[in-house]
Amino acid sequence: MSESNKRGLNDLSKSFAEAVSRTPKKQREGSVSDSTNPSPIGASTPIGTSTMATQPQYVVNAPFTISTEDIQKIAEAVRDAVKDSLRYEFTNIIEEKITPLQTEINLLKSENIDLKRQLDELEQYGRRPLIRFSGVPETDGENAKAKILDVTTVAGITLKPEDIIIAHRVGNPRKQSQGPRQIIARLQSVDTKFHILKNSAKFRKNEETKRISVNEDLTKYRDRLLFLCRKLCRDQRLKNARTTNGKITVKDRQDRIHHIRDESDLVQFGHVIMDT
Repeated sequence: MSESNKRGLNDLSKSFAEAVSRTPKKQREGSVSDSTNPSPIGASTPIGTSTMATQPQYVVNAPFTISTEDIQKIAEAVRDAVKDSLRYEFTNIIEEKITPLQTEINLLKSENIDLKRQLDELEQYGRRPLIRFSGVPETDGENAKAKILDVTTVAGITLKPEDIIIAHRVGNPRKQSQGPRQIIARLQSVDTKFHILKNSAKFRKNEETKRISVNEDLTKYRDRLLFLCRKLCRDQRLKNARTTNGKITVKDRQDRIHHIRDESDLVQFGHVIMDT
């Protein structure tokens, strides 16, 4: 019930009580009937039947008094009855209007999730020839393409200049203490990318390149998923996490492989989804 309806019922009950309290007691006491021969107190007199009624009617002749307290109780009972009735009516109206809307909202949410996944798939497909190098030393006026060729040669990974279409650092220049920025490169083919990823362990085996790592270029959504997977690996909840053509897979403690498509897929490994 709205606040205005509540105030209206309260005002009605108060006005009713005040009106009765101002009425002289004699006007509130007396018999219902004006009969000159009233029956004893508590008695009722039949007044006969009519063609419209099959039962005799009775008139109470005994004097009676309605106190202000009784009137207040009656007003409260009426108010509660009206309140319950309105609550029931409002509940039915709300359910009738809200239920279809809630169903439609849930359907739209589901469709929105599907569309986001399709868009993410398309975006990731366009990133297939891209690769990211982390930990490559950064110098002023450098040539990022030449940097990649230098570190791959030192690590013993075969790579030709024509295999790299373009390469550049990612983000704004950093202070030296913050470490070098990543290099993103577009390669001539996806096969070249797989060749580098397959031999990426060679970076760690060489003293000059042991701080360098290589990864597929992922969408923002998948990059965050991979970050969460690797966090679970550091917490000893997973053995490892990797990507192949943008698809994320993890290996659990029982050496079982799981495909990770959504953050909810990580809950089974102890990940807690934070409300945003």
